[in-house]
This record gives sequence, structure tokens and C-alpha cells, in this order.
Amino acid sequence: MKIGWFSLGFLVLSLGYGQSQPRVLSLDSVWGKESLTRWAYMFSLQPQAPIDSVLEAWRSGKFTRMQSANLGYHNRAFWFAIPISKQNIDREFFLEIANSHLDKISLFQLDTAGQFARIGNPTGDDLPFNTRSYNNRYFVWPLTAKEISGKTLLIRVEKLNSSLQVPLWMWERNTFREANTRTALLYGVGFGMMLLVVIYSLLAWLLIRDKVYGAYFFMIICSIFLLAINEGFAFQFLYPRWAGINSILRVSMSAVANGALILFSLLFLNIRRWLPRVARLLAWILAFYFVALVATPLTAKFLVRHSSVFLPIILTVILSGNVICFYAAIRTYAKQPVLSGLYIAAYSAILIATLATVLEDYGVWELPFNFLFAGALIETLVFSVALTYLMRKVYVERNELWLSISRYQKEAMQSYIKGIELERERVSRDLHDDIGSRLANLRRLAETRGLPPEQLLDQIQILAHDVRSLSHRLAPPTRSAKNLVSMVEALAQEIQQSTGIRVSVQSFDFPEQLNAELLNEFYRIVQEALQNIARHAQAKTADVQLFLHDDELVLTIEDDGRGFDLKSKPKGIGLENMQLRATNAGGIFEINSEPGRGTHILVSIPQKENDRLLNQTPQQEMPRD
Repeated sequence: MKIGWFSLGFLVLSLGYGQSQPRVLSLDSVWGKESLTRWAYMFSLQPQAPIDSVLEAWRSGKFTRMQSANLGYHNRAFWFAIPISKQNIDREFFLEIANSHLDKISLFQLDTAGQFARIGNPTGDDLPFNTRSYNNRYFVWPLTAKEISGKTLLIRVEKLNSSLQVPLWMWERNTFREANTRTALLYGVGFGMMLLVVIYSLLAWLLIRDKVYGAYFFMIICSIFLLAINEGFAFQFLYPRWAGINSILRVSMSAVANGALILFSLLFLNIRRWLPRVARLLAWILAFYFVALVATPLTAKFLVRHSSVFLPIILTVILSGNVICFYAAIRTYAKQPVLSGLYIAAYSAILIATLATVLEDYGVWELPFNFLFAGALIETLVFSVALTYLMRKVYVERNELWLSISRYQKEAMQSYIKGIELERERVSRDLHDDIGSRLANLRRLAETRGLPPEQLLDQIQILAHDVRSLSHRLAPPTRSAKNLVSMVEALAQEIQQSTGIRVSVQSFDFPEQLNAELLNEFYRIVQEALQNIARHAQAKTADVQLFLHDDELVLTIEDDGRGFDLKSKPKGIGLENMQLRATNAGGIFEINSEPGRGTHILVSIPQKENDRLLNQTPQQEMPRD
């Protein structure tokens, strides 16, 4: 019985002693990839603490076991110790910290005699890229078994005022190089596909001239740059000598990328049309990003020093912008299910990838590949499909619009030709029934009665005046007057002399110089309206007004005739011609009439249409009579 209790006590003491001893990594067991988290010990202290305090902490057992690669937010420097067992093997390894964003890193070795030596150079984002011991986006040191066997590796890591993840790995040489080659190939294919999408969106923007493709081009460029920064490729290939800007670029490019996403979402989902309040909120976020980016170069040191305050603000705004865009896609799904559905699918891909990456950073699991990069690639491809669908939709709508325009032009041409034929018929009737019959009657009177020369000359002068009036009605109006007002006044005088209807003409700020095309349309409308009044209205007076109002060239024609019912009486060819002329001039035509209350016509044409035509074609001086 005594022996049993003695054996149990010895076992407990043995276990306790064993647990107090540091875990030692055996290099002989590393044939592929070995996580050092369960082999490492850690100790934190102030960044300016001397190395002697670290060595004393290690000797006195103050280092604690490393439980997770994610160490959270802090304001201290961390030391990691990895004891290596003594073995007589001849193999090569790579020590890797799988994080491309650490400010300062140093690697040391400590032997059993207490000798302390540095391995490689101090490195990190605060130093140029060429200070790294191995050309890699992560922090990697090539080591040999003879070099580190029986020693303790000490790693100093500093990243203040930020979240710190230190995934430690020991690789066998061949395995590391194979994995590195495979990773480089996958990233090359991924970035290549995204660059193809960039070219596609740029060509679509240049060919279609639609802002949404320009916004997508800008968003993909920002996404590629942000991914290159996050994955460490930007520091490795784009600015290897620009030390110390990686942290600022990560935050600023995250804001720029989110701003590009908001801009693209506003155009792609047409948020301003469907959700104007949401659009205004997103506009405020864009304004915040703009002010923050402009101020960043001036306040960079201040922002870095107080990053623990400003970083959560920036991240909150970025998160808010993403949530609002996703909310807008859900709200607009009923109105545009295909576009909103594709947007939700693309956004869900990057959202799931981001959440998976965050959980990996917190040590929940280890992902087999870079989920964030894969999510960004899926998002890019889905948005490309969405824009292709949008391009096809625009193409179909434009074809339908061109068909509608073609049908309208065909109908307008038919109406115009019909008007010309009716005008010819009317001129033919006037010549045959009026001028021709009067000439025949004049000839008969001259042959049978022998009219005196004075009466004969009077009849000939009346006929000449009527023929001249007919020719003026058919001739282009620009051949007979200086400007539209004087032309209308002359026309009103002719109508008044021939019919007895009192026609008044008034003008207010109406421009004297009109493009020949607009002048012709205005004059023909007045001419047609006054002829209709003379033939059908049984009016005593008529008023014509030409004036400029709110940048609109306005023509009104009003009479006190018998009027007519617009609903029961179909439009004649004269009214159709007037409406067609107003439409061709880029304006509107309105007519109001009631039986017994006369008729009122309104024509309104934007003044900018006249300015455009004047700048487009040089004006020629109109000949005088």
C-alpha cells in the first residue's frame, strides 16, 4: 500500500515537471508544413524594452504558451520563442510568418550557452522590401537544420495600435517551393482574369458611353489594387522602396474601393430613381471619403499615432456603406429582379469570403485557400455577367427606340408628302379656278366689248398682285424679309387687305436672328393658321404674338371666330402640318378651341435649339425685295 502511494506521488511530480518544461520542436518530424503555434511561447512588453529583459523573462519562465495566432488589438511588442531539439540531420527549412503586414520583425537564435545572435536583417513594412531574407510577400527566413539544431528561435514582432495575427509555420524546403509556385500561379491566373474584366469594362465604356461601365472600370481597378496591397504583392512589386506607407494605403484604398462600390451601385441599381433618400445618404458617405482622402497626406502621422480612434470610424463607415448598398439591392429587387439578383449574388460572394477570412484570422479554422481573393474574383465575374446583361438590355431598348423613331419618321414623311400634294392641289385649283378663269373672262371681255386700256390695265395689275401673292406663299420665307416679326407683319397685312380680318402682330424680346430652318417653320405655322382663320373661322379679329419667355421662343395665334370641337372634329392636314413643323423644330404644339369661343394656338421652342442651329450652320444675309 505504501509502495502504491509512493508510485502515485512520483507520477504526479513527474507530470508536473514535464508540463513545466518547454515544448521542443523536432525538425525530424517536419516533412511538409508544420504549424508552430503549439510549439511557440510568447511574451509581451513595451516596444523600447531592452533585449536583456527578454532573455531574463525567457530564463525565468515568464513566457507563456501561444494559444492562437490572433493576438487582437494591443500597444506592445511581442516576442515568440521556439525551442528546437538537437538533431544530427542535414536538411533545409523555411520559417514563415504568413502575414504580409507587420511593421517591424527581427529573428534571433539563442544557444544553450546563452549566446545571442541575429538571423538576417531587421525587416517589416517600416523598412524597404529588400531587407527581407527571402523574396516573398510574407516574412520568410531560409534555415538549415545544422544552423538551428539545439537552439531557441526568438522572433520579435511589432505592430502597434492595430490587430495582430502571427501565423507561424515551419516548411520543408521542397514543399515550400512547390506551394509557393502553385500559389503564384493561382494568383497570376486570378489577377489576369480581373485584368481581362478591366479591359472589357473599359472597351464597353468607350463604345457605349454609359457611366455605369466607367464606374465598374474604376471599381475593378480599385479592387485589384486593394487586393494587391492586402496580399503583399503591392509592396513587393509596385513600391518596394516606399517603406512605411502600407498601413496608410490599406485604410485609404479600402475607403476608395468602398466609394467606387457605392458609385457603381448608384448607377447599376439606379438608386437615385428608386430610392432617392438612400441615394442622398450614400452621397454623404462619398463626401466623407473625399474629405478624408484629401486630408490624409496632411495628417498621415497624426492618423497613424491615433489609429486606434480613427480606424474604427473608417471601418464603421465602410461597413455602413456596404450594408446600405446591400439594402438598396434588396429594396429594388421587385422593380428590377435580374439586375438586383445578380448584384445580391456578387455581393454575397465577397461577404461570405470576408467573414470566412475574419474567422480564420481569429483562429476559428484554417482555410485551404485564400477565400477573400476567391470571393473578389467571383464578385468580379458575376458583375461582368450582370453588365453584359445590362449591355444587351440597352441594345434591345435602343433597337426598339430606333424602330419607333423610324416608324415616326415614316409617318411624318407620309404626312409631309400628303401636305405637299394637297398644297399642290390647292395651288392648281387656285390657278385653274381663280387666275385661269379670270384671265379667260378678261380675254372674252376684251374681244367682245373692247375694254378701255385703263380698265384692262387695272384688271391685269390685280391679276399680277394675286399671282405675286400666290408665289410669295409658295416661296421660302427667308427670301422676302429681314426677320420673322417683319415677315409676320407683312403676312398679316396681306390677310387683312384680302379678307378684311383685323390681324394684330405683337412681339416682346423676340430675337431678330433666327436660324433659317426655325424661321421657315415658324412662318409656315403662322401662314397656315391665318389661312385657316380666313377660310373657316368667320372671325373678325386675330392676334399673333411672338415673345421670349423662360428661355422659350413662344408663338401664340388667337382668333374670335366660331371655333370647333376638338374631340368630335378630326384634325385636318393643316393642323397636322403645323404640329409636325413644331415637333421637327424641337418644340411643342398645343391647340384649344370650343364652338363659339374661337381658337387658340401655342407653339413653344427652346431658345437653345436656335443657338445650336446658329452655331452649327453659318447664317447668310437674306436678300431684300
